[in-house]
Amino acid sequence: MLPTTIDSPQHKRVLRMKDNWENDSALPTLYGTYKANEYHVKLKKVKQIHLELLKCANILNEAYGLQILISIFTSLLFITTLLYNLYVILMTNNYSNWIIQFYMHFSWIFYHGIKIFAMANICQTTITEIRDFMYQLIQNRLKFTVCGFYDLDHTLIYNMIGSIITYLVIFLQIGDRPKAFFNNAIHNSTSMM
Repeated sequence: MLPTTIDSPQHKRVLRMKDNWENDSALPTLYGTYKANEYHVKLKKVKQIHLELLKCANILNEAYGLQILISIFTSLLFITTLLYNLYVILMTNNYSNWIIQFYMHFSWIFYHGIKIFAMANICQTTITEIRDFMYQLIQNRLKFTVCGFYDLDHTLIYNMIGSIITYLVIFLQIGDRPKAFFNNAIHNSTSMM
């Protein structure tokens, strides 16, 4: 351990070492390990961010679900009422101020329609982005393989242990016993008599 001084604190030395790894040709494996750990940390951060985004979306849905329901229901009610009212105005042949009422009704219908569209579009865009990200993670799964024969993961360990035990049992059942076992067995049985 190097002592820490006021002129050269430990954290500055570590940062200098990190910068020197990139330039020093004597430490490529150490730098490669550092880069691999850096990528692993980035992947963990991305996974954590994705999980937090889903949690935030669920919390927002629970917090504002009732308000959104009421807002959409009232907008639907307003649009239906305004369209019916506009129909009644047009059918009564009251043409004296029907253009003003038409524009007024149409502006309110447009406002409530845009409100419903905006809420639905924002939610659909968020769902699509998160779903596309999940599909990208699922479809582009990272696999390490041994020339395409085996996946390098924990199942390889289980398969190897199972194969070793299976072949060992087969060899013990089929194979001849070594002569050393016969000599010790005969020697031990005759010495006891």
